Amino acid sequence: MMYGNCYFHLQAVLNREERAKLAAKIRRNRSIIAVTVDERKVHIWYKRQMTAYQLQEIQKMLIETVKRLQEAAITPSERLAEYRRDAVISLAGFAAMEVLKRTSPQLFVGSKILRSLLVLGIARKFIQNGVSGVVKDHQPNADTLTATAVIASVLAGKPESSLTLLALSNGAEMLTSYAAEKARTHISGLLSLDQRYVWLVEGEVERKVPIEQVKVGDKILFPKFMGVEVRVEGEDLIVIAEKDIFAVLEG
Repeated sequence: MMYGNCYFHLQAVLNREERAKLAAKIRRNRSIIAVTVDERKVHIWYKRQMTAYQLQEIQKMLIETVKRLQEAAITPSERLAEYRRDAVISLAGFAAMEVLKRTSPQLFVGSKILRSLLVLGIARKFIQNGVSGVVKDHQPNADTLTATAVIASVLAGKPESSLTLLALSNGAEMLTSYAAEKARTHISGLLSLDQRYVWLVEGEVERKVPIEQVKVGDKILFPKFMGVEVRVEGEDLIVIAEKDIFAVLEG
């Protein structure tokens, strides 16, 4: 039996777990003989009977994997800056078109194609997400409605009318990302178990000391219902976490 092989170069770095998952997905194809997945390259050996459509499906899978990894690599601050930039561009574009419309009507009319391309470029993410929602989820989302309004304005010959909508949409996405990041930061802080210091009370003096200085015989303060009661050799004890210690009284 004759075999063929091909290489795919990736635009993202795959870690060990991602490489294993991707190799397992590719091996599901019965025409695949063997596959090796490196950090940036995929090498496939396949039967000659494998069709071009099957290879295209594998290529599509690789593209989706790379896109997902690239999206995951974007930090919240970078995403926030991107929405802020698009919102500013939308408002600046709307203002520029209004000035051009009032000062040079003929040039404004003649730049219809350029105006349309500018609007579609600003709305690219909304169009991609809107189409993805319909194709993958089989139902429209908020981006689908925004994309529909943008495309309708372009087809109607008034692309600048959707720039205010794009500015509001990017502003809303920016505020959503900001609020989500703030909430995530606060929740992480509340759930943090890295309590390294406690208050040591010595008479009327309080000072902050490392948790490691708490020793057998010290008296500590902790919330009333914290800890777990256990019995060891007939003696009732309470086991609590370091983070639940309020203060250490003088031992």
